[in-house]
Amino acid sequence: MIYTVPISLLYSNRATDLANIYGNTQVLPMIMVQTPDNQLYQRGINKVIEILQKRLSLIDPSLSVVEMFEEREALERLCLMSGGHVRNLLLMKEAIKNTNSLPIPTRALQRSISELRNTYRNTVFANEWEALATVYHSKEVENDALYRGLLFNRCILEYRYLNGDGESQVWYDIHPLIKGIKEFQDTFNRLYPA
Repeated sequence: MIYTVPISLLYSNRATDLANIYGNTQVLPMIMVQTPDNQLYQRGINKVIEILQKRLSLIDPSLSVVEMFEEREALERLCLMSGGHVRNLLLMKEAIKNTNSLPIPTRALQRSISELRNTYRNTVFANEWEALATVYHSKEVENDALYRGLLFNRCILEYRYLNGDGESQVWYDIHPLIKGIKEFQDTFNRLYPA
């Protein structure tokens, strides 16, 4: 049997209770689609494309996810904008709704991205923009209620990888859709001027 808990619970004063009752918890991190220094991570992008292809093959094995998009760059943008969070790959479903035929036009994908970006804008409270700017800059989170809430509603995503010594490394970033929100950009530019 598999029990799932919100990630925010693992960053709360109940984390040791969970470990005592159920043993060590395993975090299913996001698929790393970019590196901690904000560079595109092609291996992760390719893995997300593979997931999409497997899902599509369940519907029709003859379909190619690459051919479903007007441009390969649009498919890669979808993968990047998902943040490596498989649930956010529903952007593809929304993009299909915004078009009448295949391949999916880049404009339809952009419309879906904009609509989901608005959802994230509505999720963030005014006092949370600075925390998001700090996470984007530092790739770290503080263990308090504000950051736990942002983890819980997936405004902050957790990534993990193994370093050269085989040790697990954890880093955080804001959801890529948030980077395009004016309130975030204004706050980031105010806190970390170029």
